[in-house]
Amino acid sequence: PLEDAMNKLIRLSTRWFAMLAMALAIGLPRPAAALDICVQTLGDLVDGLQQAQVYQQDGTVTLRLVAQTYNWSTGGTYILVNRLNLLGGYNADCSAVTVNPANTIINGLGQLELVFYQAGLGLTVEGVQFRDTYFLDVLSGSDTCLDYGEEVTWRRTIIDTDYSGFRIGNSCGEVILQNNLVRARFGTQVSVTPSSLAADAFITNNTFIDSFEGDGLQLFWGEDPDEAAVFYISNNIMWNNFGNGLVLRYPSAQPEIHAYHNFWDGVVVTLDTNIENYASDPLLDANGVPSVPTSPAINSGTNSPPGSLPAVDIIGNPRLIGSAADRGAYESNVVDTTELVVTNASDGGTGSLRQAILNANSDPNFSIIRFAIPGQFGALLSPQSPYPDILAPVRIDGFTQSGAQANSSQWSNNAQYRIDIAGGGTVSYAFRVPTNAPPGSRLELSGMRIAGFPTAALLQSGR
Repeated sequence: PLEDAMNKLIRLSTRWFAMLAMALAIGLPRPAAALDICVQTLGDLVDGLQQAQVYQQDGTVTLRLVAQTYNWSTGGTYILVNRLNLLGGYNADCSAVTVNPANTIINGLGQLELVFYQAGLGLTVEGVQFRDTYFLDVLSGSDTCLDYGEEVTWRRTIIDTDYSGFRIGNSCGEVILQNNLVRARFGTQVSVTPSSLAADAFITNNTFIDSFEGDGLQLFWGEDPDEAAVFYISNNIMWNNFGNGLVLRYPSAQPEIHAYHNFWDGVVVTLDTNIENYASDPLLDANGVPSVPTSPAINSGTNSPPGSLPAVDIIGNPRLIGSAADRGAYESNVVDTTELVVTNASDGGTGSLRQAILNANSDPNFSIIRFAIPGQFGALLSPQSPYPDILAPVRIDGFTQSGAQANSSQWSNNAQYRIDIAGGGTVSYAFRVPTNAPPGSRLELSGMRIAGFPTAALLQSGR
């Protein structure tokens, strides 16, 4: 009953919030510059959120939280007339960041009511732990959007509260919920209530556990059967909750729901796609981390979820360590593959990429080809003919070369590449999975720049 009353209050409030947000956005003058604050105290945090309610020149407010605990008991509703980026893990002067929700904590002391209302300008929260909040909500009015297509992104956080649930939604664009651990009294509610254009929710690699008065993950789809919304739910764990793992709340009609590689304790929804989802114990430890090496969540997820696989897990570990991503927020260090290492840029012989592919083809199990070529700036590989056909499952990962890194930015590509493969315009293709490849053959390519070929990769079979 308490949860239903809270939901009703939220639904009744959003229209008023939308009208007020529009009035603020239109009526306030534009300051000279955007706002970027290094949050060193609770006062800085409160001031920054208040400033997010004042329109900035480029419509963006970024709050970089110094890694520490902020004891905060008297928050409120923040009506955002800018895009807000709330980012944790910074050092004392915000010159460097280590994203891990264990190091940046907003402690609500059982009293903090923290509500963000955004009307289409977007929101990103990353690297923060919310502890003992009384309310924690992201609301979006379905009647008014100041912009369309802007994402609400909530990733790499921990929400741990015995007082409330966690609600996040968007009416003007996508919802991206990724790499979070949620342990909340009433569970998690994700709402997609499109105002005009279609909107989707991508819920990937989260752990929803120990909700002692609710369901693990609740999907909310508004009240208009003409709204176009799709939920994509991949690589999640929903376990040990009072109710079911996955439910649909207040439906007026059935939205599209596609589920891939999840663990859950009960489902009360109709699934349009149901692939490798299991109602079995994922064997988590007391902190929600899969037990090594026995957890069935380890190396059992999909590497290609809708909306893309995160590059790292909740605490910054590479998301792909074994043959497949782990399910849930955490990635283990369990390697269930054969590892082959390229140690030189030669076009053949021991230590070459060509030889590594030949070795992988001789092993029916999954192989990972890594790079460890000496040199500060990586290596240029110049094959004089196509590499051997791929006849087994293999991943060729250029990001394993020293100095390389996968992209970690939502707004740009900050990846660093150290392996280049150049065909010189005379080689027809670099890689091929041929039509006669054995069943189970599979090619994954990452972390390389491939140029000078009419076709970089031919995928004639396999996956």
